Amino acid sequence: MVENSKPFSKRIQYVTDPILAIRRTISIKPEQSIVTNLILSVSEDRQTAIENVKEYQSQKKIDKEYELAIAKADTESRYLALNAKQIETYQKMIGYLLFSNPIQSKEKFKNEYYPKEELWKYGISGDLPILLVKIQDSNEREILEEVLKAYEFFRIKNIEVDMVILNEESNSYEKYTKEAIQSAILNVNLGYMQNIRGGIFTIESDEMNIVEYYSNLIIDTKNGPIERQINDLEEIYLENKKEIANKSNTTRILYEEDNVKKESNEELLYNNEYGGFNKEGNEYKIVVNKENRLPTVWSHIMANDKFGCLVTESMGGYTWSKNSNLNKITSWSNDQVIDPPSEIIYLQDEETSKTWSIGLNPMPDNKNYEITYGFGYAKYQHTSMNVEQNLTVFVPKKDSVKLSVLELKNLEPKKKKLRLFYYIKPVLGENDIKNSNNLTLQYKENSNMLIVKNKVNTTFKQIVYISSNEKIKSYTGSREFFLGNKNLSNPEALEKIILNNKNVLGEDSVIVSQIDIELEAFERKEISLILGVEENLLECQDKAYQYTKIPKIKEELEIVKNEWKNILEIVQVKTPLESLNIMMNGWLIYQTITSRLKARTAFYQAGGAFGFRDQLQDTICLKYFSTDIMKEQIIKHSKHQFIEGDVEHWWHEETNRGIRTLFSDDLLWLVYLTEEYISFTGDYQILNEKTNYVEGDVLEEGVEERYDEYLGGKVEESIFMHCQRAIKKSLNFGQNGLPKIGSGDWNDGFSKVGNKKIGESVWLGFFLYDVLNKWIPICEKINEEKNDEILQRDIEQYRSIIERLKKNLNTNGWDGRWYKRAFTDNGEILGTMQNEECKIDGISQSWSIISNAGDNDKKYISIESLENHLVDKESGIIKLLDPPFEKSKLEPGYIKAYLPGTRENGGQYTHGAIWAIIAEAMLGFGNKATELFRMINPIEHSRTKEAVQKYKVEPYVVAADIYGQKNLAGRGGWTWYTGSSSWMYEAGIKYILGLNIQNKVLTINPCIPNDWKAYKIRYKYGNSIYNIKVNNLNNKCSGIEKMLLNGEKVENKKIYLQDDGKVYNVEIIM
Repeated sequence: MVENSKPFSKRIQYVTDPILAIRRTISIKPEQSIVTNLILSVSEDRQTAIENVKEYQSQKKIDKEYELAIAKADTESRYLALNAKQIETYQKMIGYLLFSNPIQSKEKFKNEYYPKEELWKYGISGDLPILLVKIQDSNEREILEEVLKAYEFFRIKNIEVDMVILNEESNSYEKYTKEAIQSAILNVNLGYMQNIRGGIFTIESDEMNIVEYYSNLIIDTKNGPIERQINDLEEIYLENKKEIANKSNTTRILYEEDNVKKESNEELLYNNEYGGFNKEGNEYKIVVNKENRLPTVWSHIMANDKFGCLVTESMGGYTWSKNSNLNKITSWSNDQVIDPPSEIIYLQDEETSKTWSIGLNPMPDNKNYEITYGFGYAKYQHTSMNVEQNLTVFVPKKDSVKLSVLELKNLEPKKKKLRLFYYIKPVLGENDIKNSNNLTLQYKENSNMLIVKNKVNTTFKQIVYISSNEKIKSYTGSREFFLGNKNLSNPEALEKIILNNKNVLGEDSVIVSQIDIELEAFERKEISLILGVEENLLECQDKAYQYTKIPKIKEELEIVKNEWKNILEIVQVKTPLESLNIMMNGWLIYQTITSRLKARTAFYQAGGAFGFRDQLQDTICLKYFSTDIMKEQIIKHSKHQFIEGDVEHWWHEETNRGIRTLFSDDLLWLVYLTEEYISFTGDYQILNEKTNYVEGDVLEEGVEERYDEYLGGKVEESIFMHCQRAIKKSLNFGQNGLPKIGSGDWNDGFSKVGNKKIGESVWLGFFLYDVLNKWIPICEKINEEKNDEILQRDIEQYRSIIERLKKNLNTNGWDGRWYKRAFTDNGEILGTMQNEECKIDGISQSWSIISNAGDNDKKYISIESLENHLVDKESGIIKLLDPPFEKSKLEPGYIKAYLPGTRENGGQYTHGAIWAIIAEAMLGFGNKATELFRMINPIEHSRTKEAVQKYKVEPYVVAADIYGQKNLAGRGGWTWYTGSSSWMYEAGIKYILGLNIQNKVLTINPCIPNDWKAYKIRYKYGNSIYNIKVNNLNNKCSGIEKMLLNGEKVENKKIYLQDDGKVYNVEIIM
């Protein structure tokens, strides 16, 4: 907008990535000067901030404050008896304390690990910059006093540092140095600052060198005054700095070419001018260029059980190992405007020095960039300087490595010489700010491999390696050297003859390797770029060697493709609605398995953790593909339950750390999924599986959550008892006879509704009813053999509870036209027509039907109210609640902090929207259920370029939320990492298409539009194939008249599934 002199809007609207930009046109006549003041006012309240701005619009006021500021600084300097030279030195110290310090070498530390926790024994947190002073002799006290003066200067400037004094005096009886240290501290009246945060710490020894390693600046008193020490260090640094000559042709050209954009001839389904699906629906193809970028990031995820990567259309994204949050290999960013890449491939033509990036960021040319996302892989295609580039990226089925194969084809009748630079921004931990200065880099020439270690990450003591099938000519680990005074779109190092082969520890790091490539006329060559991680050097060398072989890489890619083919072909559907087919035949399952279960990450949220309710629900759709996945998750999650019955809301497997909360629904999902598993498989043996509980302190009164380490205890019980404890913990009812909501139920944003342990949840009442209603028959079956009196009393208690619960839900929970949502601690009601905000909430209406606890007449009334108040056909959304929280006296919790119409606060929270679709189908409304499914399908939100400009996010995966208010209405929110994908598949396959399996018995109960004449399902059960065709010649929405199996009528309309390798043809007549 600045470059093109476009006027700003002069409006402040709802935005997802806010900035504030102000603009003023100024005319300056010859010899004229103009003063412009930029005023930033911050206050606790709006009015004070505005008054401050008005006050400082006076030039006299600004001049006066400027003079006062100078006077204040002068007074502080006189108080500390500082001269200008000292102030200059202290200011320089601040730079080295707060930012990367290149003059302080850490080379001697490269062979050991330095866990930050080791600082704690000295009382030092490690959260603040550390200024270390080494003193060996009491005669050096004068230098110590100078450092103390600098420390006081920092404190006056509100710069917090921990000053650590290391007493290096040899053992003696007198302890002169110790006394000198204490005297120096007391003489400047800083005794009260000892051993506190931002204070002064005196230590006698540092056996591990741990304090020295973490010190941002080290002053050794034996080396003289501070100024001289810093000047000496700077001189040594500059002398040792390796200067690399520029290439003879130093005028490097960022590659530009005539604006020739090759158009793809491929016919795409749902082509919206940005991209579309191939005819099989298993690939999404995107075409963009510098002038025609996507409205926001479209990402893709590839992962196995222990490693993965995320990529974007501009080749942004990141890579991780084991935990996508705690152990990022490269830097993660969710900046959807810039999409900064953490892994870049640059190419440079040796003859012309023209340079470009293979991806759209950070160095694009004018030609098209074609991107293909498939199940388990991504492809990038581009042509520059008559070099055709085809890059394939994927993660193997088992190994912890990201493999990139770059195929280059010379389109000219003469030899080409290229330089390839492979750049990564390494992290090897949770974030690059904490870890960038703690990385060591080594080149193993015999293995043609760079290896990287993090000296402080003791949770993941892994080695990262970078390799290629082509010789690494040079490398660098220095961000300063690579970028120089420029940035990633024009790094200075690409002008050099070679990189500086510098290993950096203690500096801001990058990893860049250079490979030289020669292409004969019309030659095609494949280059492998390998980014992996292993536990030791030998394994790194082994994997790097394996994947320098291009045939091995291609073999692994086929294994990945075949694995997904084998998974997805288990269930395939063909209906009149193509967008439903595409999502059901691959993308919903791929999203669930890859993003939710394996990666646990996405562009917008790098989670890494397991959520108790989250990953359990993710398996709902996977039971059709592998019931073992559901079983494994049930067993895994049971190990994160406390013996009191409550559970960890989420946890990190690798650290055993999680959060214990007062959420009221988490624990019941264990029972719900166990019921679902037994219903589908008939396998009651899961109830006998024994697992341990985790141990931890119960939350004290007034404490809502605690993040801590929770380890498995000695108590081991069956899954049945785990479920029993979860249920009994949930039988906590309030004055309306409904379960208490705690600090939230399914809606985490209701964090203040019942945190005082009084508030009740109507939705939770329906959910508990459903859980108990399904649990009672399981208990009865178990008790047929056990004949246990205690269990029999439990059964009778559960029967009594659901009877009372149903009554209370339909009386106290009913508001006249719909069901209420919750009662707060102070007696206010959420989801009542009496409210200004949150008059109606959708999931109470849906679950009154799903649970079958709603009175029959109320079900139909409440679903009609949901349709009238929450379905917004213009924006294509089903809102969670309406109107959103904003200005009313209701204070439900952090949900109110969201913009109105955003996420749970009145937007579409897709998880809840799908429950509405299921409810419609359960009532037999096939037209409505399918239309709503179609309406919220991301493909349907992206049919045209104009629709994409509104919806913005990926058309091939489900968004967790869609905004519902004002200028943002219809705009997609977070994508990929949402439990909506699993529930959407379940809504489609079971509730609309009617594929229902209970105890290995197949029934078909469609709920479809009455104008669908037929549809097909291909279901693979073990080695058998069931080809199901549903004919709807009578234009019905639901109900079947006849079932035929291999041409013979099935009287009871039930098929007992057989795993015998045969093909079964099933015909349904509606």
